[in-house]
Amino acid sequence: MKTLYTTLILFFINLTLWSQTDGISYQAVIIDNNPQEIPGVDVQSNTLPNKELIVRFTILGATDIIEYQETHTTQTDAFGMINLMIGKGDLTLESPGLFNTVYWANEKSLKVDIDVMASEGFIPFSIQALTYIPYVKHREIIATSTLDVDGATNLNSTLTVNNQSNTLLTGDLTVEGTAFFSDGVFENLTVNQNTQLNTLTADGVTNLNNSLNVFNAKPTALTGNLTVDGISNFNNRIRINADLDEDDEDDYEAYPLQVAGSSQGIAIKLNSNNPDRSHNFVSFWNANNDAVGRIEGNDYLEPVALDFIFDLIDPPSVLDLIGLFVSFNPGPSFDFDPDSFLEDVFVNEFYANDFSFEAYHHTQDFVLSINRFGVNLIAATGLCATGDCDDAIWSFTDMFFDGIQLAEYYLYNEVNIGVAFESGSADYAEWLKKYDEDEFLSFGDVVGVRGGLISKSFVHAENYMIVSQNPLISGAMPKKDEEYLFERIAFMGQVPVKVIGKVNKGDYILPTGRGDGLAIAVASKQMKIKDYQRIIGVAWQASEGDKLFSYITTAVGINTNDMVGVVDQMQQVMNQMQLALAKLDTNYKPNLFDTTGILENIKDDDTTTLDIKKQLTGNDKKNKETFQRMLNDGKERFKSHKFKFEKFPYLMEALENPTAENGQKLVDHYSKVLERMQKIKPSRR
Repeated sequence: MKTLYTTLILFFINLTLWSQTDGISYQAVIIDNNPQEIPGVDVQSNTLPNKELIVRFTILGATDIIEYQETHTTQTDAFGMINLMIGKGDLTLESPGLFNTVYWANEKSLKVDIDVMASEGFIPFSIQALTYIPYVKHREIIATSTLDVDGATNLNSTLTVNNQSNTLLTGDLTVEGTAFFSDGVFENLTVNQNTQLNTLTADGVTNLNNSLNVFNAKPTALTGNLTVDGISNFNNRIRINADLDEDDEDDYEAYPLQVAGSSQGIAIKLNSNNPDRSHNFVSFWNANNDAVGRIEGNDYLEPVALDFIFDLIDPPSVLDLIGLFVSFNPGPSFDFDPDSFLEDVFVNEFYANDFSFEAYHHTQDFVLSINRFGVNLIAATGLCATGDCDDAIWSFTDMFFDGIQLAEYYLYNEVNIGVAFESGSADYAEWLKKYDEDEFLSFGDVVGVRGGLISKSFVHAENYMIVSQNPLISGAMPKKDEEYLFERIAFMGQVPVKVIGKVNKGDYILPTGRGDGLAIAVASKQMKIKDYQRIIGVAWQASEGDKLFSYITTAVGINTNDMVGVVDQMQQVMNQMQLALAKLDTNYKPNLFDTTGILENIKDDDTTTLDIKKQLTGNDKKNKETFQRMLNDGKERFKSHKFKFEKFPYLMEALENPTAENGQKLVDHYSKVLERMQKIKPSRR
């Protein structure tokens, strides 16, 4: 049997009008290229009349990607011709869409394949470019009157309506590009993408499903509700002026700003990396524009303040200052007086907050005790060469205590800065007035309370309380210009307390009884009856007591002092019973309990006390060997401490070699340091 080949001899493409059926009219004649034998001669290229076949049309894009494909099952007529309408065939699985979805703006090609019945499948018939656009395309529509669109209208580019007549769209309007409206009234406007509106007046509910950008400086009036499903960003101040009739503080609707939903509330972030008391997260004002309260950051030690203190203690030379920029070899000689630079220092510039202010005073106390130690070292002719070591030992004890207190203050500040509502602070405090307005108080200090006044010097007091570090809430806030007369005292919660000696969790924290602002820990089994009225709180932290003192987290305000009255009454009754029994039986010897007396009449042996100087010196004799032991111990503690004591000139040298000459170096240097510090003495007033 001869192989059948087909080729195109006649190809028509007719374009349909809008009134006709959508599609492309296709006509072709199918011819057999194999010769046909007839008597006497072979006829070449005979037509295929009345032949069943399948025609496959494929519309290809510019890169030969299939954009549409269909098949037609048909039959040639008596002359071998087929007449088909592209777009009305059977859609193939390879076709990405329908015929009416083909986008005709780009170059297209038509590929035709034919499958003759009982053959081996589709064979290529033809492929050629489509040189005509099958649909009418309007790039510009000019409407001099009303434009009515009854069905869905897809605008793939800009629509410009320049006439002054109304434009009525009864169907949906889909805009894939940007739409500009200079003015307009919309009864129902849904915006799914970005929209730029010069002026938007919405009398009803307006739903914005994406960003709304208003670039003009004119107000945007929304008389109805505004519902925003996405995130709203405001780049300037927000004012809410709500004149509400409700004024009941328990009524949710009485509050102009309502934040609901989620498991969290309001998040506030300031620009400062370390917000202090001058940076408020929230401030409260009355109708007279008077500030009545605030939620603020916590104080921290200004790094520049610490550097400035060390520069006062060991001033840089002119060579040090110039060496920052220029290197001399050999170095020139200058006559430099560091005191001359103090004229350029602004008083209180670096000590505006409590931490920096207290750091200055701790440093001054240490410098003063170093100077006093140097004086006594000279008087003792070095290492107690004259045999009199008492003054040298006591002055060393003071210096060592002040040094450790200064070091612990700095280190504690570095790791316990904290900020409002999320800090190491956990107490409620109130501002109490100081007995002596010039008395210096630091957080963790133990103070006595008498008649609402506080002081470290109150050895016998009505109550013993703690200076708060950074309370969560501060009540009884004084006026700003009177804060220096007061101090914040912890009433309830957890506060750090300066405790000397070993501490176990659950121990009672009591004042030392020496008016030094320190505390001690006493186990419940070791408490004396009169200790109960001196309880500050209960230790919630332990310490081995290897430091001079430790900041111990203490729970205060749990009313442990209340039981002292009941116990005291019981002891008085028991005393009366014993005295009555002694009258009946002369051989009975009563064992009377100590009961409450006048505060000033309480003796030291009635309560538990501790002397820090005795703890440092022990029971050893105050001789050369004791002094040498204390110096060695102090030197090792200073060297091993994280605080850099070597920044204090001649100090380590004097501890290493306690001679009168080194004592004189201490006196000469630190006398000048005290003068410098006195010149810039900061004040809270």
